[in-house]
Amino acid sequence: MQRRDFLKSAALVSAAASLAGCNGKRTETVIPEPELPVTQGWQSCYVNCGSNCPIKFTVQDGQITQLETDDHGDDQYESRQIRACPRGRSLRQRVYSDERILYPMKRVGPRGSGEFVRISWDDALTEIHQRLEAIYQDSSQGGPESVFFPVSTGTSGMKTSGTGIWKRLFHQLGGYLGTRGSYSTHQVDTATQYTYGIGSVILNGLGSSTREIERSDLVLCFGYNPQETFMSGGGVSYEWSEALHHSNAEVIMIDPRYTESAGGKEQQWLPIRPGTDAALVAGIVYALWEIGAVDDAHVDRYAVGWTEASLPESAKGKNASYKAYILGDRDGVAKTPEWAASITGVPAATIRELATKLHRSKAPFIQMGWGLQRQANGENSARAIYTLVAIVGKFGLPGTSNAVGAHNGTHAYITPGIPAGANPVTKSIPCFLWTDAIERDLQQEPMTALTHDVLDSQRPGDPTVQLERNIRAIIVAGSNMLGNQHSNINRTHRLLAAEDSKVDFVLVSEIYMTPTARFADILLPEITQFETEDLVCDGWHSGDMANLLATTAAIAPRGESRSAYDICADIAERFGIRQTFTEGRTKAEWVRHLWQTPQASSSLSLPDFDEAKAHGVYREYLPASKPGFADFRADPQANPLKTPSGKIEIYSEAIANLTRDWDLPEGDEVTALPEFRAPWEGGVTDDPDYPFQVAVYHTKGRAHSSFHSHKVLREAIQDALWINPGDAAALGIQNNDTVRVTSRRGVIVVPARVTPRVMPGVAGLGQGAWRNARDAGQEDMGGCINTLTDHRPSPLAKGCTGGTLRVKIERA
Repeated sequence: MQRRDFLKSAALVSAAASLAGCNGKRTETVIPEPELPVTQGWQSCYVNCGSNCPIKFTVQDGQITQLETDDHGDDQYESRQIRACPRGRSLRQRVYSDERILYPMKRVGPRGSGEFVRISWDDALTEIHQRLEAIYQDSSQGGPESVFFPVSTGTSGMKTSGTGIWKRLFHQLGGYLGTRGSYSTHQVDTATQYTYGIGSVILNGLGSSTREIERSDLVLCFGYNPQETFMSGGGVSYEWSEALHHSNAEVIMIDPRYTESAGGKEQQWLPIRPGTDAALVAGIVYALWEIGAVDDAHVDRYAVGWTEASLPESAKGKNASYKAYILGDRDGVAKTPEWAASITGVPAATIRELATKLHRSKAPFIQMGWGLQRQANGENSARAIYTLVAIVGKFGLPGTSNAVGAHNGTHAYITPGIPAGANPVTKSIPCFLWTDAIERDLQQEPMTALTHDVLDSQRPGDPTVQLERNIRAIIVAGSNMLGNQHSNINRTHRLLAAEDSKVDFVLVSEIYMTPTARFADILLPEITQFETEDLVCDGWHSGDMANLLATTAAIAPRGESRSAYDICADIAERFGIRQTFTEGRTKAEWVRHLWQTPQASSSLSLPDFDEAKAHGVYREYLPASKPGFADFRADPQANPLKTPSGKIEIYSEAIANLTRDWDLPEGDEVTALPEFRAPWEGGVTDDPDYPFQVAVYHTKGRAHSSFHSHKVLREAIQDALWINPGDAAALGIQNNDTVRVTSRRGVIVVPARVTPRVMPGVAGLGQGAWRNARDAGQEDMGGCINTLTDHRPSPLAKGCTGGTLRVKIERA
């Protein structure tokens, strides 16, 4: 019984006793309920959506009773309140979830079974020390290269907690195998690097502010969906909605699904088969050439590879220009709108109409989402859209964008975290390939620079670099990769759960009993943000709104949960390096120490830490001063890009040189031009066994797999397979029927949502639902899409290709 309920019950008993002592006479005396202490403070929602929205909490009698969002200021566009979406407003369930882990535990059943016994912190720390020390000291099969951290985003934005703290500890213990890239943007980052010269679509300074839409006359979006993926009131979702509200631009959305970012704000929705964007671009470019709308000299001024004359010397005389590819001079196949229509599903007449609109537009705002590049040919899809920007040639003007994405000119208030230090291990692999470092016999068949793009920072460009040691220990902090978010999760389950698994030790530090937590050997309970204080700045996709927040602990840690900092400090003590790890500071002392940086460097006059905590959110609107590539357009010689040529590289000599000697799997090809290549489970060739392509998307109820534990969000936002009414009728499926979805890798069972908002021949399926299958190969009733996906990486970046997927659908 909670204290409040006890007090109510005590009051009722007392009143009843008084009545009984008055010879049955009624009394009007009312005993008031004691007033309980009420406190308020500020926290933040910093699970990986890119916004980090402020949250105001109310605590009564030791319980969080209410959450509110930012209510400071007059809420005008340039001083707007950073209002949290339903995910942020549901954070009480993060604290009080039934899935919460409250005590250290040790596995007693098979890995993945979720069978644990409670142990003491002392026993947990002792076993962690013994298991890790044995692996680090094994000079023949172990060592630092055999320790691995999977990609983690569940605690992104925290400065004194989260994965960064764990990496600080392991840097000091000797290091771990490094990774490159992300599951979200590896292919598009690679495309941006080789086309524009900067390898990130986040915080790169290349893009245009979303507000440029107000000055545009045509908004053309390829898979761009901010209002479902970035829902913050302070970020690009709000900026997108407001910009369209104040713009007279025609809006055209290209996407297999009709998303809420369209939602009646568009003039035209063009459904497209997943993985075919490069073909659509080729058809548009042919149509532009057909009507005389391509200025060769203008394109050559800013780009390499459109014409023969603009090619580097190594490529001349080989019909290697993009123009030769478009006209079919090299392969005999002209990339006409009819050719593109047969691949994409977009009618040829529509492609020609789109080309005409681009030609007539004075300020086309071209934008690209990230879903289209998580494909087998994702790098070329992204590079093709960048190529369209160059060939249309209207970048750098007011109202335009260069397709990189929303300008993120924020992070203006520098808020450093506790320094992680340098990783002593200099070798790294693409982040998507970690299960290969478990499965392969690396003594006999090493992963190399030429097979898996293994790199060594001490030997740049060395083709002989190889990884020779299997992953022996996996350290999981704020990640759900092991049990849910990695492609072909049945394969991962088999690799980890096998009795002879090469992985000796899995340590998981978590808040919830996630599918990944079920694979732990030792499972540690971490606190939530409401049980600690920290510093938070605006996220990586907050658009033009910079903000800063000093957070406050709302309640004491539940159960025996601890902060990542305190856990790592205790592990460090077992290894004899506590002082090195902590530098003599507690977590609270680190927070106060780190506050000195924004206090000294901010354009605002920030007070001391205690006053800042009481104040709440500090914010400032910092719009981009120019559209992307404005300076480059004005004078490309004085303001070159960071590519080898200083120009937009449609043809990449760097790609041609890098991959010339690569050992690629059969069917893979890396091209120096952004040519269309059919994905291995793509939309070009029909597959009678698996007739439906899948459009994978992010649901509004989760950030990846975070928030799945919040039951109120699962009730509000259904996890279901979207299917077109025509396809559903042919299969005898009605709305909310249970359907079995099968790929070559596995089976899930989910409800069907019959809707015209997905194109025929394509099914829509949200990612991030928690897998609940106990065994590998078992039908998953949780709806985890990675039961179905393939682990085959993309050819160039070696990135995640979860969007390349064909399935069979039938009533269950």
